[in-house]
Amino acid sequence: MYSGEGEHRSSMGEWQENNSRHLSAAMFCLRSRLQELAQELAGDESVGPEAISQGEAAMAEAEANHPRHHLKLGIFDKI
Repeated sequence: MYSGEGEHRSSMGEWQENNSRHLSAAMFCLRSRLQELAQELAGDESVGPEAISQGEAAMAEAEANHPRHHLKLGIFDKI
């Protein structure tokens, strides 16, 4: 083992954690915006309820597949 191997593993772990945090923040922003749009479109008769349901289902699937469990649990919905 060369002297920098432990440091490399640590920095990779930090990079992955930071990347995951940024992804979580982006998912939160996206979900918030989608909720705003769904509320705006709910009163627009030109948008079918099926389109809104498909958007909600797509977001739920993205959250379910996200590796960070707090998104799966919907904790950000309470913020």
